[in-house]
Amino acid sequence: MVTATIGEWSLAFPDDWVVKAQDEKVTYVEAPDGSLGLYLKAIVAGDSDGGAKGLATHVQGVYEQTYRSMEDSHWEVTGRQTTGNEPFLKSVVELRDRPARYRIRSIVACGDMEGIQVSLHNYYCENFEVPDGVFSEIEGSISRNADAA
Repeated sequence: MVTATIGEWSLAFPDDWVVKAQDEKVTYVEAPDGSLGLYLKAIVAGDSDGGAKGLATHVQGVYEQTYRSMEDSHWEVTGRQTTGNEPFLKSVVELRDRPARYRIRSIVACGDMEGIQVSLHNYYCENFEVPDGVFSEIEGSISRNADAA
């Protein structure tokens, strides 16, 4: 696994995945066969009124709405989970478009003012009932750096 660090956060992804695009806002990494992808971006809040939960809820809500509003798509939320406690937590939203065989896991790990969003894409999902093992490995690797203030 390769470790990537963004701000106060880090995660690991498989050694053979390749960085396909990178700019100041988003990095995109893809499996060699193109069937899986990972988008990684930093999150910075304008204010901290809602704490970590408010920030995660906002980011996930915008992300979910972006997919659900796409024309000719059939996106549905199939799972939500929040773990951790203020001031740091992790929010996971599972989305799928069954007719397109497309599955997404959006993960927000954050504090009240900053964090990361990792969106994992399975472009050719054969079985929606079977968990994506590599998604779980990547999700499990997400952590706040020990030396973060």
